[in-house]
Amino acid sequence: MIYGKLPIVLLSTLASQADGTKECNIAHYILSHPAEAADLSIVELAERCHVSVSSLSRFCREIGLNDYAELRELMQGTDSRFSRVSDAPEAKMRAGELFAAMRGSLDRIEASVDMDQIAALCRKIDAYERVAIFGLLKAGMAAQSLQADLLLQGKMTACKLLFAQQLEYLERADERDLILIFSYSGIYFDYLNHCIPQGLRRAHVVFITGAERMPELPCVNQMIAFDSALDQVSHPFQMQAIAALIAQEYAWQRRAR
Repeated sequence: MIYGKLPIVLLSTLASQADGTKECNIAHYILSHPAEAADLSIVELAERCHVSVSSLSRFCREIGLNDYAELRELMQGTDSRFSRVSDAPEAKMRAGELFAAMRGSLDRIEASVDMDQIAALCRKIDAYERVAIFGLLKAGMAAQSLQADLLLQGKMTACKLLFAQQLEYLERADERDLILIFSYSGIYFDYLNHCIPQGLRRAHVVFITGAERMPELPCVNQMIAFDSALDQVSHPFQMQAIAALIAQEYAWQRRAR
């Protein structure tokens, strides 16, 4: 797992909430003091964040958790590590190795992605009136990029940053919805705690991932997989490349209109 559930939900909270809100204060404190926060009771953490216990309990539910006990379990089990690409002695050499890794990640996509699948997806995007594009952290950035590129072509889509808002949308979805889920390492559904939102079983779901050897998922109608090293440095570039491929193919299919 490249990113644990805790940074996923807390960083999405920081990205989508105004500074100074209770939600931002809680997320900021936990991310800034991970070891200390993991040992605090709900009363102690509420005091450190300058919020009430009820506000902290509500925050847990809003980020898709059952209660504070689940939040504390996540805090105690989170291991956040950044992967360094190069240990070369000179900065220019380190930069060269980084760029080589980035180029290699794009080469892997070019050699492995099935453009027939991308073309079929673009036809679905055009056919469905309601289209949602979801992802978490860097995959969420790719989802936003695709939303923006489709908007420039006159296609409105939904894109939610907060994990809890994504869950809410997935619960309400039905047969009229096309849902694209960007999940680099294929673990999006692991964040759901084995509780699949009902709308996922009704909607048409397309899962886009670098995990080529994933087992079949019962709520996924189409899987678009590409070759990936599944490392941190490849993550944003491969996800953005897939988003760009979809946007460009969609534009090509609409060229005669």
